Amino acid sequence: MHRSLSLTQRHKDRVDLLQLTDTHIFSSPDQFFDGVDTEKSLIQVIAYARQHHWPPDAILVTGDLVHEPAPAAYERLAANLNTMARPVFCIPGNHDDPSLMHRIMKTDPISTVS
Repeated sequence: MHRSLSLTQRHKDRVDLLQLTDTHIFSSPDQFFDGVDTEKSLIQVIAYARQHHWPPDAILVTGDLVHEPAPAAYERLAANLNTMARPVFCIPGNHDDPSLMHRIMKTDPISTVS
């Protein structure tokens, strides 16, 4: 089933997008990627965006959304994305499972591409 999507633009002559890429969220908060707490990093990036570039018309989340395609990882990512209260469009990377991503993250305001 296809959904139609619409954005409310703040400006007549452009669409303001925020892109988050390669978030590599893990299933468990005690897992790290090359020594980086990826969830903490995502939270810091969201806070920075809120201070300097807010609100975007939409948010693109691209690349490796999770490090391992597990339901808990997508649930943790979705919880963080839902805090932004903006339309979010997720495009999977090579670490992602598009069908699992869609099944877990298909709640408003999140849309997924499979």
